[in-house]
Amino acid sequence: MKILKLISTALFFLLVGYFVGSEVGGKLSQPQEIKSVERKAILYENLNPLQSIRDYRTNSLKMIEGLEEDLTIEAEQLVKNKNVKSISIYFQDLSNGNTVSINDLEIFSPASLMKVPVMIAILKLAENDSKVLSQEIEFKGIQENQYNNGRTVGANSTVLISGMRYSLMKLMEIMIDESDNEATILLLDFLDAFNPDFLNQVQSEIGLIVPDSAVYAEDFITVKQFSSFFRTLYNASYLNEEYSNLALSILKKSGYGFGIRQAIPVDIPIAHKFGHKVINENLQELHHFGLVYLSRKPFLLGVMTKGEDIESLKKAIYLVSNLAYQKASLTIEKEGNYRSRDIN
Repeated sequence: MKILKLISTALFFLLVGYFVGSEVGGKLSQPQEIKSVERKAILYENLNPLQSIRDYRTNSLKMIEGLEEDLTIEAEQLVKNKNVKSISIYFQDLSNGNTVSINDLEIFSPASLMKVPVMIAILKLAENDSKVLSQEIEFKGIQENQYNNGRTVGANSTVLISGMRYSLMKLMEIMIDESDNEATILLLDFLDAFNPDFLNQVQSEIGLIVPDSAVYAEDFITVKQFSSFFRTLYNASYLNEEYSNLALSILKKSGYGFGIRQAIPVDIPIAHKFGHKVINENLQELHHFGLVYLSRKPFLLGVMTKGEDIESLKKAIYLVSNLAYQKASLTIEKEGNYRSRDIN
């Protein structure tokens, strides 16, 4: 009897150990892995979901039929109606990588668009030392007039208060949200003090070579070239995931409400930046680039324009953006909620 009792007791504990082990083993493997993926997806919500969580069902891989033809007709009509003197368009479907480029060899003045690589350069430093972003700089007064032959040109105004100190993080936010030139100058001075060639190095590593003789007021950049800054942020292919996500978070707060932002419903986030340059009384340039986080069909859109009237340029960018959005949305509707390969 003793032997039978011992055997029964041993079997009982073996069975308990098996079931407990199975339960704990399950919790320690599959569910934990899913939690990790979910946490990463939330942390890096602005990045390419295929880069972050490998979830192919979040995107629509179907081609946007007729987009190139329709955008070409729209661009030609805008020039014909004298809304613009010239226009360049770059569109990339971020769900499958397909691109449309129209008049992509024309060069423009980037103007305030160049605030984006300034932000990227600061964040590149932060990758090695995150404390950089908390460093503070005192704003001692307007400096823009000294920069008219260099890197930033625009309205001589700022939200910065003389005598106050601002962290690099705060200056980046002001630079993008307000398109503030004085905040940009403080950041440029910081980069120059670190390494006078660092900003050019960052730009060239992303694929933009700025001519030695060029200043940011001159025409030297194409719509396709500048799109690379947004594309590398979305794919986290230059900055790491943490700082790419941070850069896009800042760009999503941009205060510019025209162009692409005006064409996209308010419930759809976009990370965007505009650039405006008055060349003379008869010519100015207006550009707008953005990542549109359309569910299952996110896309990158860049529109660069030249013309006489700023309101006409705003309208032109709006019309192009609205067309791109409508075509992308229609593609999703035609495809339905699921693709055949997702239904198993």
